[in-house]
Amino acid sequence: MNISSTLKLLFFLYTTISSFFKSDIVNERQRRAFVNYPSLKWKHFPIKYKIDSNLSDTTIISTLKTISSETCISFQQATNFNGDGIHFTLGTSTTTTLGKVLGNKPSMVYITKEHMNSNTIIERLVLRVLGVIYEHNRPNRDRFINVNYQNLKTEYKYLFNKQLKNSVLTYGVNYDFGSRMHFNKSEGSKSNLAAFESKKSVFDYILGRTVKYSFNDIKLLNYHYCSSTCSKVAGIKCYNKGYQSPKNCSKCSCPHFFDGDSCENYKTSTDKSCGSSILTAESTAKTIYFQGPQKCFKRIHASKGKKIHILFLSSNYTNIKPCPIETGLEILYLTDKSVSGPLFCGNVKQKSLTSEDNVILLKFSDNSSNFSIKIGYVAVRRIKISW
Repeated sequence: MNISSTLKLLFFLYTTISSFFKSDIVNERQRRAFVNYPSLKWKHFPIKYKIDSNLSDTTIISTLKTISSETCISFQQATNFNGDGIHFTLGTSTTTTLGKVLGNKPSMVYITKEHMNSNTIIERLVLRVLGVIYEHNRPNRDRFINVNYQNLKTEYKYLFNKQLKNSVLTYGVNYDFGSRMHFNKSEGSKSNLAAFESKKSVFDYILGRTVKYSFNDIKLLNYHYCSSTCSKVAGIKCYNKGYQSPKNCSKCSCPHFFDGDSCENYKTSTDKSCGSSILTAESTAKTIYFQGPQKCFKRIHASKGKKIHILFLSSNYTNIKPCPIETGLEILYLTDKSVSGPLFCGNVKQKSLTSEDNVILLKFSDNSSNFSIKIGYVAVRRIKISW
């Protein structure tokens, strides 16, 4: 190992050890993308784990099963073990190390009684112990957020340090505000002030509103740990940011708005009350009205060289975070349709956004009749408003 690599590893180990002995932000906040140090990567599966009897095991086991069902990573519960493994234990704060600990010993995951049944917190802890870093620590984070250092509590400022470019692996996966590993705006801040500002403030509508891992959370795990799973199967072509599934090497794992063996198809509505799934934006404004109970997918496209402008006209739902399961309007308006879009389930009106390309994807979900929303859309040549 050369001097530069040694210094980077020492810096990384310092920040990791510091975070281990300090309570993570708001007692549980993690990072995203992968740390690029092979010694901290889990090498053998199944990973043994132990859950102490004074912890509820339901959420932990459910989280591990979710990861196993979508990746090549497997876990094996043990009443006791020595060496590599994950030990979930009751703690005075909720925290863990980043990646596998050095040496032949268990990686400790400390969980408070307050957090032992929280899906969000447990899912973040598991990603962290598997080596996933905070999203806002990515080297390119300044393209997406501005950190308000004056609003941060002194003891949490180090958690907003950017990682060195060569110390993380992103596998070409773009910044995702909908990741389980993304901070909410007030985390680590003084007096509930904003710890950061999103450069595209529309993404404030995804922060804290997700109820499960994002597509890219699982994609990163597969790229990092499962690249050799399908090595004996001829590579297949996956479209729309999909990737070869380690659970079925003859098919692709697809972003949530796509399906087909190769992710070649846009998802369409099965509910006839949704109307047409394919809409065309033109120079004359049109409207869409969603009313629950419905689950609708829609694709709006404009001619090449144009963008699509969306205006929220009305909605009737009380603001709530996170959005209830299967409730809200998600809008994918970036060119990369694999990253999470803003999710609206509150009283939003007279707000607008404009697509990066000539396609916008919509998903409206509501299991009751409590939520309705009306939007307008029109094809434009230039960006009108971006909030």
